[in-house]
Amino acid sequence: MTNEHLIREITRRMEEKGIGQKRLALEADLKETYVRDILKGKSKRPDVFSIGRLAQVLGCSIEELVGLSTVNASQVRSSVDSFKSPSQSLYTEEEIAIVDLWRSLVPNQREHLIGLFEAIADRRAV
Repeated sequence: MTNEHLIREITRRMEEKGIGQKRLALEADLKETYVRDILKGKSKRPDVFSIGRLAQVLGCSIEELVGLSTVNASQVRSSVDSFKSPSQSLYTEEEIAIVDLWRSLVPNQREHLIGLFEAIADRRAV
C-alpha cells in the first residue's frame, strides 16, 4: 500500500462529502490527530481497522482507499507467480479464491464473516 494513494483518496472523498478532518475523525471514532497524521503522511503504516473506519465513513471499501480495488484473483496469481520459484507457492488456489470473494463483500457481510471466524476460533480454544 502506498500512503500517497491513501492520502489522495481520503482527501478526495472528504471533499466529495464536504467534510473536514475533525468530522471524519469524529464519525470514524478516531483521534483527530491520528487522522491528521495520516493525511500529512506522518503515519507511515496506519492500521487496517482505522482505514476500515475511515472507509466506512467515506462510503467506500478499504481496497478503494489503498488502491487495490482493481486487483482480482488472476492479478494476485500473476504477481505471486512472478515472485516464486517453480517449486514454491505462496498461496493456494483456495486462498486466492477466498481473497477474491472477500473483496466482493460489502462491509456488513465482512463483519458477519469475521464474527463467524471468531466464533469458530473460540470453540477451538475450549
